[in-house]
Amino acid sequence: MYKRLFGYFVENKFLVDNQFGFTKQLSTSMAILRLVDQIATEIDKDNLTMGVFIDLSKAFDTIDHHILLDKLFMYGIRGNCFDWFNSYLTERKPYVCLNEVKSDMLCVNCGVPQGSILGPLLFIIYVNDIVNISNILQMILFADDTNIFVSGPNINELCLSMTTELSKLPQWFKLNKLSLNIKKTNFIVFKPRTMLLHYVADVSATIYNINSSGPSTEPWGMPYGTGQNGDCPSRRRAD
Repeated sequence: MYKRLFGYFVENKFLVDNQFGFTKQLSTSMAILRLVDQIATEIDKDNLTMGVFIDLSKAFDTIDHHILLDKLFMYGIRGNCFDWFNSYLTERKPYVCLNEVKSDMLCVNCGVPQGSILGPLLFIIYVNDIVNISNILQMILFADDTNIFVSGPNINELCLSMTTELSKLPQWFKLNKLSLNIKKTNFIVFKPRTMLLHYVADVSATIYNINSSGPSTEPWGMPYGTGQNGDCPSRRRAD
């Protein structure tokens, strides 16, 4: 079934080119190469590149089965094939066996099956449409790690563009019942060596002061200098 599903998505070009996770002939090395190439190209133009690196909280365990099935249906998975996936995902009742003692079985209503070959593919299908939230931001995905970038010559305009576009992200989290792990969210600005930049703190404040409307207990935006349990999201500058 994995070969059929993956082949169908590749043949119809449903999977976005930005996804490097769990995809044949693609890897973390290729994702990094694309990242470095994008940043270097913009630096050669004397442009800044602002990057936000986000991580989804317990992403594989929180996939909503109904939403996943709706997305499979939207991509054209119908009939017997759809019924197979419906049966595969619903009414799963795992248990733990330790020293020949078995726990009670509990029904799992969310998450992709761990350890299965289909699980990672179903996950990248689930998050495939995150790139549609913006026509301005560039994204590089590796499974549940999402790298977001925007480039330009002016730090203030760059900050405004990033803020405007990122404000759309919490709604995507809410609709897909996913949440952001704020502790693993990092921010960085790449700049030419000869360019002076004195506004890194202000950029951080603008990006992280975005209120989340999603279901997460860790809000997307925190006031600059504070975070969940007093932690502050990382912010850096590179040249």
